[in-house]
Amino acid sequence: MQKSVSGYLGTQHDVIGGRVIAFIIDHILSLILATVPGFVAAVATESTFIIYPVFFATVFGYFTILEGLYGQTAGKRLVGVIVVSSDGSPVTFRQALSRNLWRLIDGLFSYAVGLVVMLVSEDRQRIGDHAAGTLVVRRKREGHDTDNQQNQFGDSEGTTGQNSGSRRKDPSHVCQSCGEKYYSDPLSEISTCRNCGGIKVEKQ
Repeated sequence: MQKSVSGYLGTQHDVIGGRVIAFIIDHILSLILATVPGFVAAVATESTFIIYPVFFATVFGYFTILEGLYGQTAGKRLVGVIVVSSDGSPVTFRQALSRNLWRLIDGLFSYAVGLVVMLVSEDRQRIGDHAAGTLVVRRKREGHDTDNQQNQFGDSEGTTGQNSGSRRKDPSHVCQSCGEKYYSDPLSEISTCRNCGGIKVEKQ
């Protein structure tokens, strides 16, 4: 994972399901990671109470460190989402720290608080995102060049039936979420972006 990989602003409305799946994956992974230090601490101190702060520190560290370094946890990477600043720039470690400290509030009632706030928020932000100035959006694929992608309506990048050397100068459609350009029949309809999965593909 590289922090230079950014995300597509405007796709935060399309990743709610992915965020939920990513959280479930990350929650399971972080609890597994917390088991060993928790057990060791309990044996060393001869007290089971120590398990709770060790578990909390491990889970909190898992989310904060991975998001601070890469903008993604393992779960977020698997589902293709990333945490970015509200202006689209890479998230800072301070922002990652802030958004995860607020999990103490977002996580109340089995994360019902965070889910409700996210659903009613204009940019699908939970409390931690509002406090840290972050968004969770669809991850931009590394090395992706939107101007060199193959046309989904034919084998060439030009209009259907033409070769790539005669590709029209201006795109026929553009995704308003990620900027993906299409060089196809201007009269055709594109319901879903091939790149980000968004539904805001408009004719030019």
